[in-house]
Amino acid sequence: MMAGALLAAGQARRFGADKRQARLPDGRTLLEASAEAFIGRLGPLALVLPEDDAFGLFGLELCGRLGLQPLACRLNRGGIGHSLACAAAWALGLPGCRGLVLGLADMPAVRPHTVSQVAAALARGQLVLPCYQGRAGHP
Repeated sequence: MMAGALLAAGQARRFGADKRQARLPDGRTLLEASAEAFIGRLGPLALVLPEDDAFGLFGLELCGRLGLQPLACRLNRGGIGHSLACAAAWALGLPGCRGLVLGLADMPAVRPHTVSQVAAALARGQLVLPCYQGRAGHP
């Protein structure tokens, strides 16, 4: 089984506000749109949040509605490495977990097919770096 984790514990200093709550033209939040590419393509799916999350009840409601496991990252202010460690520790504790597909909570243009392809390559023991328009990374 391949697990998934979305990292959403950043402080969004450059954005100036909690970008996870930013509304897209279709009415979804940035976080909802990013999570939808991962839902149903992996085993359990976690959402790494700050321990003192200002997103508050909306974040927990979103986890409940979308079937995400909320993970509180106590050291999130120390950088993304702490969020990665939180996700990895969670995945290592899952029985039968063979890999972890990571995403960011601000990647609404990632397609579900891409997530499935990454998970399939990981299941074959391959490390994968997705590309967009011939360049490493996501749209």
